[in-house]
Amino acid sequence: MELAKILDIYLKEFPKEEKFATCTQIRNTLTNMLRYYIEATEELHYKKTALKKLDMENKVLKAFLLFAKEREFFGNTSLGYNPELNTKRYMVTTRITSEIGKMIGAWVKHAK
Repeated sequence: MELAKILDIYLKEFPKEEKFATCTQIRNTLTNMLRYYIEATEELHYKKTALKKLDMENKVLKAFLLFAKEREFFGNTSLGYNPELNTKRYMVTTRITSEIGKMIGAWVKHAK
């Protein structure tokens, strides 16, 4: 949920032309991650399948975040483009997605 809160703030500052493209894809990926997390915690028989799907969505999210950084979407502000902010926001989000990936990996190891 921390990642969703942070990205909600960042996505509001993406360029207008990306609101219905990249922003929607990132939000949909976050929604899918939540869905697979819930599925993994609720399903006893398909836990590993849900975890693998969750891991895949996390990797997709990382790809979208890299795309956004390379296109300099994270650095947009009402005052113009800020390259340091672009890098900082990318680093914040990838740190969290990396932690999520580690948690998923540990969870997969212990899943029956």
